[in-house]
Amino acid sequence: MWASLGELEVELVEGKQVIKPVKVLKTGLYSYWSKDDMNINKDVIRQMVTNFHDGVKPKKPQKVPIDYNHGSLQEGDGRAAGWIQDLEFDEKSGWLLMYPKFTKRAQQLIADEEYKYTSATFALEGMDNKGKGVGAYLAAVALTNRPFIDGQSGIEFKDNTEVPPIQPILQEESMENDTKGVTVEMFEAMKTTNATLEANFTAVKNENAELRESVTALVKSAKHDKAVAFADSAVIGNKVAPVEHDLYVELYENNAELATKLVATRTAVVPAGRIGENTPAPETKLSEYDEIVKLATAKNISIADASIMFKEGK
Repeated sequence: MWASLGELEVELVEGKQVIKPVKVLKTGLYSYWSKDDMNINKDVIRQMVTNFHDGVKPKKPQKVPIDYNHGSLQEGDGRAAGWIQDLEFDEKSGWLLMYPKFTKRAQQLIADEEYKYTSATFALEGMDNKGKGVGAYLAAVALTNRPFIDGQSGIEFKDNTEVPPIQPILQEESMENDTKGVTVEMFEAMKTTNATLEANFTAVKNENAELRESVTALVKSAKHDKAVAFADSAVIGNKVAPVEHDLYVELYENNAELATKLVATRTAVVPAGRIGENTPAPETKLSEYDEIVKLATAKNISIADASIMFKEGK
């Protein structure tokens, strides 16, 4: 004899389905459409659970389907809405419990309330494919909107605060699996390798620092050599007195544009025949740049400070 009874509850946690016990069938005396009384006692439900676990009906590895409107037992749409993962009998409450796993399509249909109730399909005196009696077994559970049992509250998605997080557990198991087979010797070898890598990295950093210092020194030396060449040329060209040579070297290093402009605006500073001698320039009117240089030389200060002093005393 076949019958369809039961009610289903499912839960979603963070958008992922959590399989939990679902009430499918309860012990009791029922009247079916044939009007024959069905006595579903504890022995009947125990046999359903045993046949499921032993793979008697259906035979393993085949699973018990969750379908739409009992479609797996009749012509029509027999596609699965999910599969039953396990069965359990709660003898205290008298309920046969299942652990379901719904398809994404079924979850959406339930969420949209296109299906709201469930109905279990089972045999009380079943037989296997060879005609051997196997007793009671659960054949399917259907999503339906016309359940056999009236007064069902319907399928609901509820927040679950009692189910422990799944992902952290999986991560811990993964870490345990990753460290299996690692010996003390292997661990010490890895530590030594890491220490060597760190030492090499430090050495490269120090080499880079020394290289940067060398490059900076070369650049500075090249800049100084260029300033000396500029001042030498200015002295030879009778634009700068020999006593001013080092001052123009400093000026060119700090401001090449100003030094070049200053030399370009100057007239001869030493009478003909006396170039190269440490003699002062003739008493002629000096430009503003000459005045600044003269002041810097006399005070033994920088061109910048002399420029400020010159403008303040002007």
